Amino acid sequence: PRPMKNLVQVIDWATEFKLYHYSTTPRSVRNFVDRVSPDHPLSRYGATDPSENYLLALNDRLQSGCTLKGRLIRALMDEHADWSVMFAGFCEIHKAGHFFWQYQDRSHPGFAGEAHPLASALDVAYEHLDAQLAQVADKAGPDTNIVLLADRGMRANFRGDHLMAPLLQRLGYVPGRNTTRSGSGSGSGEHGSAGGGRPPGRRLRARIKNVIPASMRPFGRRLLGIPQPNWQATQVFQIPDVGNSYLRVNLRGREPRGVVEPAAYDDLLHSLRETFLGLVNPATGRCPVREVLFPQKLFHGPLRAHLPDLSVVWDDVAPI
Repeated sequence: PRPMKNLVQVIDWATEFKLYHYSTTPRSVRNFVDRVSPDHPLSRYGATDPSENYLLALNDRLQSGCTLKGRLIRALMDEHADWSVMFAGFCEIHKAGHFFWQYQDRSHPGFAGEAHPLASALDVAYEHLDAQLAQVADKAGPDTNIVLLADRGMRANFRGDHLMAPLLQRLGYVPGRNTTRSGSGSGSGEHGSAGGGRPPGRRLRARIKNVIPASMRPFGRRLLGIPQPNWQATQVFQIPDVGNSYLRVNLRGREPRGVVEPAAYDDLLHSLRETFLGLVNPATGRCPVREVLFPQKLFHGPLRAHLPDLSVVWDDVAPI
């Protein structure tokens, strides 16, 4: 939140991904929000259960949530009638796309037929959004300039990012699952647990990362049995992202535990490029990679060294 004169903010209310936490500027606006739209379905949202009964309930919740958000936007416009610029986001359609696309896409493995109760769920979600946008536009009036943005399209999501880790292991750029960590103790494999139990889940690991100082994280990972990379045997590592695949070379002199000599940098990148462009998707007979880019060579500026060394753009015409 940024306190500024005449600024009203409602942050991380009814959002799918909590990048901050629910707060308002000024704080008194929170009482107004709670009174107008007291309980949005995404306010206390956890993991999504993929079962059919849960998704049927989620469909109803997203529709009501879209209505609540539209109501709040219009109420804020009334409460602050002298507003000059307003920005609002609807995230319900994003959630609907993730979980209801399969019910209207005939080529999807989860397609359940046109008679399924969720077959039109995605279309109905768009209709609810359109209705709320129309009411907001009517409230704004004919003299208001309105810009409508969508952060991404909606279609089948085919990519091969899930294959990157095993592919890098098979090619020898990343150590296999049974490789022993250096200095980690006798018999403790790279993916083993120091205490012999099951490593914590992704959500718990994310919380640990947020609260433990960076200097203490290696100790915390060992204590909790979270897998630790064997950097001495890692030439390339993947940067987590959504969509394309991004890789960085474990370059000596740049990375904390770099092993790849700078003289071998270009040869390694071009070898990776040729490998990815030589892959074949058995289902289509085509290469599943559309193009391979070198971001640090494409872009310039003082922060260029923070970019990935290699970007794999997947060809999304068919499942990979």
